[in-house]
Amino acid sequence: MKFNILIVDDELELCLSLSEILESHGYNAYFCTNGLRALELIRQKHINLALLDINMPSMSGLELLRQIKLEIEELPIIIISGYASVGDAIKAMKYGALNLYVKPLRSAVLLEEIHQFEKGLSKRQLQMSKDLFLSKSPAMLDFYQKIDKVARTHAAVLLTGESGTGKERYTRMIHDMSPRADSNFVVVNCAALPESLLESLMFGHEKGAFTDAKEMREGLFEKAHNGTIFLDEIGDMSLSTQAKMLRVLEEQKFTRVGGRTPIQTNARVIAATNVNLPEAIEVKKFRSDLYYRLSVVSLHIPPLKNRKEDIIPMTYYFIDYFNAMYETNIQKMSERVENLLYNHSWPGNVRELRNLIERLAIFSSNSVIEMEDLPDQYKYHSYAAQEIDLVEKYDRMTHDIIIEALIRANGIKQKAAELLGIDRKTLSGKMKKYKITYDR
Repeated sequence: MKFNILIVDDELELCLSLSEILESHGYNAYFCTNGLRALELIRQKHINLALLDINMPSMSGLELLRQIKLEIEELPIIIISGYASVGDAIKAMKYGALNLYVKPLRSAVLLEEIHQFEKGLSKRQLQMSKDLFLSKSPAMLDFYQKIDKVARTHAAVLLTGESGTGKERYTRMIHDMSPRADSNFVVVNCAALPESLLESLMFGHEKGAFTDAKEMREGLFEKAHNGTIFLDEIGDMSLSTQAKMLRVLEEQKFTRVGGRTPIQTNARVIAATNVNLPEAIEVKKFRSDLYYRLSVVSLHIPPLKNRKEDIIPMTYYFIDYFNAMYETNIQKMSERVENLLYNHSWPGNVRELRNLIERLAIFSSNSVIEMEDLPDQYKYHSYAAQEIDLVEKYDRMTHDIIIEALIRANGIKQKAAELLGIDRKTLSGKMKKYKITYDR
């Protein structure tokens, strides 16, 4: 598989010349002149590295960098600019850029860095897979074995799971491991758009199909031809759009909005939802025939609370990740914090854990995370409250027992220590800790 590089610069001449240089060295080069188009390409192509200009109209390189990292945090990015300030450089590194080059570019130096990065890519990808995906929990090991099998096929897949479990990440994994890996990967969020726009986005429209349709536009199913289309939150799709989806799955054909000519597609469909579709079918909100077409293979992603073996290893992966991003030096969690994380219910799943560790990396100045470093909702979580209650009960009980021993010993510390089965020095330390004074 070739190494794919995306160039984003509002200077078309630079895009063309840099593409030519990269392709002459064996790379696949894609380019565009604005940030919005760049996001489309990143969602569609298997991009290994992105080169971004800082100063662009509509969306700056720094804004684009942040947006990319929100969607695909592991994608490596190099900033190129003719007007980069020190502040820009600091922001670029803070947002996750690998490096910053000032125009005019020294292509030999850039090519050497790309070459070195390419050589190390496989190792990093393997490490990422080990850290992010290869879990110790039986539930996830079974899940990965199923993904390994289904990725080699062209079957439709339905991913189910709670919000935050990583449905898009696993869909990308299936695509990247499939025979379609060199073709487009297209994402559609069915919950984010109204029905009229969703249909036009997926199937395209003909010129004049509606008021603003001033020209013909291809739909995402056309762009996903021979590749993969990911329908996220399909449980929120309207019944009328579901009917058209059924036709695509049954006949591999669709018609643009306002059109009459059927268009053939060979897109593999992977759908995901956190809605209970069998329940939605019962209340007539989802078509049963579409459900059975989508769920040729149905995979359920276990919630984080059901795979506790993965919580602490994932925590330390995110610590390493955000230490590098924010130049912090968190080394470990205290035992009490680890116990809290292990016993937390994680309603937001992996996304919640990731966000927590990022917040700690931003605000904590200590190398060890203690209970007081956690946001309030974790400090006062039921498990933490129970733990604090036990500590307080233990302290009160110890205080009262020492007082009783001193009374029985008539205030003689040595005798009280013997009654307690400890030495006099230990007793004195505990009396100081619990602020106990006793006068005979």
